[in-house]
Amino acid sequence: MNRNSLRLRLVAGGIAAIILALALAGLGLTLLFERHVGPDSHDLPPDNVQTVPHLMVAQRTSPTNIGLYLLAAACAERFGWIGTAELVQRLERTLATLARLPRHRGHLLNWIDVQTLQPLLLVASTGYRAMVRYILRTLLLTC
Repeated sequence: MNRNSLRLRLVAGGIAAIILALALAGLGLTLLFERHVGPDSHDLPPDNVQTVPHLMVAQRTSPTNIGLYLLAAACAERFGWIGTAELVQRLERTLATLARLPRHRGHLLNWIDVQTLQPLLLVASTGYRAMVRYILRTLLLTC
């Protein structure tokens, strides 16, 4: 084995390890959302989940968190971790909740209580929502 083929093998092995690590992180995020997104949270994701020293779930969300959840659901379907029907159900439930959320000039407010759907901070969030809509649309059109 010459030097170049050894380098190529090391690079390929490194890339495979990175891909595996990213897939495991994605699966972990999918499982976190399965545990913490549902009827109790109006199908909205929590801002954060703390596990040490004990489980604590932040019962608030933002457009950024919602966008991440929608993209993660679409990716989970792509990886085969959930089926297409499950993806559609998750999107429908979350989008139905989004339709009920208070807005300012059409924009979602930052920091919504996931249990009451009341705003915690009266600041509109705009740009991230547009990016998520574009990426989600692209992912769904290629399913």
